[in-house]
Amino acid sequence: MLRRLRDRGLLEKQGSGSRTYYTLQHPEAVPDLHPEQARLPFDTNPQLLEGGKSNDESGKLQRADLPPELATRLPKAGQRLSANAVRTLIRTLCRWRALRGEELATLLGKDLKYLRNRHLSDMLHSEQLSLLYPESPNHPHQAYVLPTNGGEANRG
Repeated sequence: MLRRLRDRGLLEKQGSGSRTYYTLQHPEAVPDLHPEQARLPFDTNPQLLEGGKSNDESGKLQRADLPPELATRLPKAGQRLSANAVRTLIRTLCRWRALRGEELATLLGKDLKYLRNRHLSDMLHSEQLSLLYPESPNHPHQAYVLPTNGGEANRG
């Protein structure tokens, strides 16, 4: 069924293999291959069928989505931060709300693999951060949060 919808131009395939997912094409970009069929009722608000995402179309968090006091703490393009400064900033961002690794990497201007290997894994092991879904490490909506035991208070 998904392949047929993709072939008709209604869905766009993202990823591959077991990580494949589909997103809706924007109605103006969809060729009308079957004019005899009724149009879907999302012409006025496509976000309703995309889970109501309030961010940009891809659902990625941008600097503009942050509260101003957090946005000013992010590093400027090309600015280098010490490891302690990066970890403090990660904790500050995760105090605001649960953030996925991709979101943290985008906000900090770092590569996701680097961020995971150099900071996030160590922060999880030292309980400076915890997972939003600890029972399912590979959860598709996995995010990092501050631990509920107050572990960030004594790690400064």
